[in-house]
Amino acid sequence: MLRAAAVFALVWSIFRAVRQSITLDEADTYLWFGGGQAAKFIWYPYPNNHVLNSLLIWLSTHVFGVSVLTVRIPALLGAALYIFVAYSLCRVLIDRFVLQFAALICLVYNPFILDFFAAARGYTLANAFLILALAVPLWHTRTGRRSVAASAALASATVGLSFVSNFAFAFVDGAALLAIMVWAIRQRGPDSVLRVIGCGTLPVLAVTFGVCGYTITHYTREHLWYGARSLSEMTQSLVDACLYQLPDWLGYSGVVRSAGRYLLLALAISGVCRMSLGSLYPEFRQNMRAIMAGSVVGILTLTVGAHYLAFQITKLPLPVSRTAIFFLPLCTLFITLVAASPAKPRLLRLLGHVMTVVLLILGTHYLLSLRYTYFKEYAQAAEMREVYRVIERLNRRYGIEEFTVGGSYASSLEFYRVALKAARLPRFLAAPEPRLPPGKVYVIHGSYYRAFLDEHKLVVLYRGKVSQVVVAVPPGGPVPPLPVMP
Repeated sequence: MLRAAAVFALVWSIFRAVRQSITLDEADTYLWFGGGQAAKFIWYPYPNNHVLNSLLIWLSTHVFGVSVLTVRIPALLGAALYIFVAYSLCRVLIDRFVLQFAALICLVYNPFILDFFAAARGYTLANAFLILALAVPLWHTRTGRRSVAASAALASATVGLSFVSNFAFAFVDGAALLAIMVWAIRQRGPDSVLRVIGCGTLPVLAVTFGVCGYTITHYTREHLWYGARSLSEMTQSLVDACLYQLPDWLGYSGVVRSAGRYLLLALAISGVCRMSLGSLYPEFRQNMRAIMAGSVVGILTLTVGAHYLAFQITKLPLPVSRTAIFFLPLCTLFITLVAASPAKPRLLRLLGHVMTVVLLILGTHYLLSLRYTYFKEYAQAAEMREVYRVIERLNRRYGIEEFTVGGSYASSLEFYRVALKAARLPRFLAAPEPRLPPGKVYVIHGSYYRAFLDEHKLVVLYRGKVSQVVVAVPPGGPVPPLPVMP
């Protein structure tokens, strides 16, 4: 059953990768960095450019051709690696099946993490390499097949791959590397400290500067504007992402979501209490799971501290939502490790059972939140594939070659035009906003441009069910004011 849950997560992600519309950020990644004939644009310094992801997109689209699926192949590869590592950790670290299952569901089926299994961004690759780096010491301890220096080198290279997948992981990757170095130095055996330090630092430097040295050295401060302005805002963005979004048919989704916040709080308090109380007992604090949990706490503490200092000193925004996504697997891993650590005192056993039950409830919430129509961060692009089909029909039936497209929709439509090789359609460019020029067909945000729609008496031919995109035409124009099906 555990293996089936892991396999289904990957199958579901592949289905979403084929089914869901391309989003603004995904389209921009391909059009700007991963789709050009000249590979030099892959290393252009820009926040949207997750370098390793862009490089892999360039390779996959040049080998297999351009499609929604091929653009998302790198994210799916990251998903496969993440699921494999999460499954392996659950099997190795946890003895009880119920906790194994709950931990795997919470690690893999968290709706925010699951979104980026399919979205063509670098977040899943970065998360996968991060937890893989943390798994290397465990793998070394259990197998003992390589020297500590070799394992440190492997973990170091993996941390480098996490960073080049997404620069937002810089601080957490640094904290993870420090934790791995502490472990390697303490467990070095016959290896010298200097050798271990060299093996732990040279690979990450080689990977980082070998893959994206130009990008790093040419990055400018003006690009670092997206983020939170307080720790509470950062935390709230992650809580909202975890509890997003129960289906309408369930009913009382708002009440359940509010209860979910208390469950997350209870889980955090239980984990801290069990870790603190357990540290009083030798059989708990000397257990491999508790030691690893302590390492994860150290990584989380260093990461939060580094981000907060950078915010206070340099005004670098705190990570928020997707740029803080690395907190989710780390926090889940911490809770799992603490709950799985053996303890004889009755209170500690009771806390462990409570944490298991809460993980099961949250896992149920995550499973009920499964969806295949849109990503939480990019709901405004939910119907871009349908919108493109509407535009194609208008072009074929009425010869329309002028489309006034809102800025958040232009890149997605341009991607479909390029991928489908629709030379008959003009290049889709974002119209100047907020005042739109006169046009024959408008693709705009229905709510934002409601006054514009009313003022010009535009007739809506198509309206998105999830997003608020509309395709509208003026009365008396070349297009009859009749609904158009995608």
